[in-house]
Amino acid sequence: MATSVFAGGVSPWAGLQQQAPTPESQPQAMKKPAPTPQPKAPPPALAPIKRKTRTDTNGSRVDPEELVIANDPLPGARLVTNKYWPVFSKLQVGQNIRCAPGDVQAIGQALRKYIQTHNITHGGVLCRSLTQTNNPDGIGRVWLAEGEKKAA
Repeated sequence: MATSVFAGGVSPWAGLQQQAPTPESQPQAMKKPAPTPQPKAPPPALAPIKRKTRTDTNGSRVDPEELVIANDPLPGARLVTNKYWPVFSKLQVGQNIRCAPGDVQAIGQALRKYIQTHNITHGGVLCRSLTQTNNPDGIGRVWLAEGEKKAA
């Protein structure tokens, strides 16, 4: 451990006289012993590999005799829906949805996603959503508003 040397040999905090270090109080550097070579252990006996099999939810194996080949058409797009979309489909430009102030951000984000997904336009311009959480009446609102016209 290193010790501090104070000016004048006096500790400014305790006011005690510092003793001069002696050779016995100096820590000696420790030397690590040379590593001894260890004999290599023989490799462990190889255990048989257990193959994992796929099972259904009941824990039984899938029977190939129960599989059926069909000519069902490929779906054109992934079906994406949201619990708010039936309400959004009835919403007209300029109308708002009244909700709790804590729900405004989630509903506003869902409305933005609905506008993008369904390409909701008004006057040829993509609509936008506006939110308001701090109304004096304590009710939050989410509007479907006209989009901003971009300068040419």
